[in-house]
Amino acid sequence: MADAKNSEKIFWCNPEIRTILPLDNLRISKRDLRAIKAAEFFITIDSNFPATIHACANRNDTHKKYSENISKNDADTWINAEIEQAYIKLYEKGLAHSVEVYQNEILVGGLYGVAIGSAFFGESMFSKVSNASKAALKHLVEKMKVNGYELLDVQFQTEHLQRCGAVSISREKYLALLEKALQKNCQLK
Repeated sequence: MADAKNSEKIFWCNPEIRTILPLDNLRISKRDLRAIKAAEFFITIDSNFPATIHACANRNDTHKKYSENISKNDADTWINAEIEQAYIKLYEKGLAHSVEVYQNEILVGGLYGVAIGSAFFGESMFSKVSNASKAALKHLVEKMKVNGYELLDVQFQTEHLQRCGAVSISREKYLALLEKALQKNCQLK
């Protein structure tokens, strides 16, 4: 992670408490599901990874304080240029993936992360229109289930992810789930 988009310093984050989204626990309200359907989103996987990570890196929202060096009001994103380029290289090697949400042929939402074994490590998401990131998350979970994935790591708890069914677990429990997930190879298609 970086403290902010313009920060040159990168640091590793290994929290005592980790947040996962159990694949059978995704919760999206009926109202939001109707809105997603009415929005007539077109959803793809890996059709435009660079644009997706770039949109995530250029969010202007504020989010949870992840570092002692950054205040909540100063947080624009944890993705600096070096991190963005590193993930693009991971994508080119087939390790990083994106889910893109289009509306009227315009990229309006999405998410990206890294897939290893049967684990997907969600890194960031963005939404330019209502429910686009929820549509991306729903699509990701559906594809993960169909393709035999076991673990969706969303790293940190947020109100949005908690409403979607994410739960926080100890590092010990997380490492046990991760060890199991790494024993099986899956493809995100």
